[in-house]
Amino acid sequence: MIPSIDQKPLSSDERARLQLWHRNMMIFYSCAMTLLTAALFILPRTQDMPWVPRIILAILIFLIGVGAYVQFRERCPRCNMRIGRQSRFMLPKQCRSCGAPFLDDKP
Repeated sequence: MIPSIDQKPLSSDERARLQLWHRNMMIFYSCAMTLLTAALFILPRTQDMPWVPRIILAILIFLIGVGAYVQFRERCPRCNMRIGRQSRFMLPKQCRSCGAPFLDDKP
């Protein structure tokens, strides 16, 4: 689909839902990176406990799965295309499929 130039702006509810999705994605990413850093400090100190790396690996696999869910769950309010496929960790200016503006043009 070719993006429309005269796309009307999103409603305040649609914009609020997109901002909430973006905020949740940033919070999850921050928490995941903090846990990963903690795991990197814990691993060398637990060489005599073979179960610790297995638990850390399971937690990291869980974080990857949840991260994918968080990123790809939101859809464009207009065309229903997944937003997470259009941009990584940032809310794009507009939908790549229909051209619906997600962000204000104000600086």
